Amino acid sequence: MVKRMTMERAEVMAAAFARLRQKVVWRYTGDKPTSLGNNTKLVAWLPQNDLLGHPKTRAFITHAGSNGICEALQHGVSMVCMPFFGDQPANAARVVARGLGVKLDFSTVTVDEFHRAIVHVLTNISYRETAARLSRLHRDQPQSPMERAVWWVENVIKHGGLPHLRARAVELPWYQYYLLDVAVFLLAGWTDVIPESAEQKVIDLVNDGLYGADPQENYRGKKAKAGPAVSTASQNDTTAIHNADIINNHQQQPADTEADDSLSEDTDCNNPGLTDNVMYARDNHAAMGDNQNTKDGNFNDTGDNDPANHN
Repeated sequence: MVKRMTMERAEVMAAAFARLRQKVVWRYTGDKPTSLGNNTKLVAWLPQNDLLGHPKTRAFITHAGSNGICEALQHGVSMVCMPFFGDQPANAARVVARGLGVKLDFSTVTVDEFHRAIVHVLTNISYRETAARLSRLHRDQPQSPMERAVWWVENVIKHGGLPHLRARAVELPWYQYYLLDVAVFLLAGWTDVIPESAEQKVIDLVNDGLYGADPQENYRGKKAKAGPAVSTASQNDTTAIHNADIINNHQQQPADTEADDSLSEDTDCNNPGLTDNVMYARDNHAAMGDNQNTKDGNFNDTGDNDPANHN
C-alpha cells in the first residue's frame, strides 16, 4: 500500500487528513503530496503495535492485514479498512460485521468519502465501545503471552521434544513440500505424455468393475450362456409338431371295415406303449395349441381340446 500508491491516491489521502482536527502519523514513502496538511507527519517506518497501544490513539487506517487487525483488537482501536487482495477483503468484512469500523474501496474513494468515513469512526461512540469490549474479551486469558511462551518451552524440554506435535511437513522432501511432483503429473497430462487420457482410464475402470476385464468378451459369453435355453425351447416346439403329425396320420387311417377296427383295437390292446405314445402326442398337441392361443392373445374358453379342431 505504501510503496505502490500512485500520486493521485496519495493526494486524496493527504487532502482528507488535512481536513481533520486530530494529528495523523502516516507511514509513507515517495514524493511528498502537495495537499499534505500541517497535522500530518510522514514516516518511512513506525512501531505499529506501540503506536496502537498509545492511550491517545483513536482510529487506525489499515489495509486489513491479519497482524494489523489483531494488534488493533488487542488495544481496542477502531478501524477504517481499505483492503487490496488475499485475506484482506474477508478481514475487512469481519471488522464491519463486528462493528469495529468501516470499509472503503481504495481505488475509487474520493476525498469527501474518505474524510466522512474517518470522522464517522472518530465521532460515533459505538465503534469505540465495541472495540473496548472486544479488547477485554481478547485479553481475558488464563496466562499472559509471556507466561504461555515460557510454559511451552519448558513443556517441550521436559517431554523430550514432543515428537507427536511435530508437523509431518518438516519430513517431506523438498520436491513434495513445494508440490513439484503434483506439478509434473499435471504437466504430463497436458502434454500427452500419458498414453491414455484420464477420462478413458476412468471408463476402463468402470467397465472392468461392471463386466470384467473385457466387456465385449463378457457380453459374448452372456449370449452364449443364453443360447442353450433358446435351443431347448426350439426342440420342444419341434417335438410337439412331430407328435401332432403322428396324430394326424393316425386319424387319416380308414375306419369303414371291421378288420381295420379290430386291428386298431387289437393294436391298442396288445401294444399299450403305442396307445400311451398316441395319448402323449395328443396331450402335447393340445398344450401347443393352448400356448399358441395365449401367445396371440386369443384365449380359447370352449374347452374343446380335440386335436381334430387344430387341423
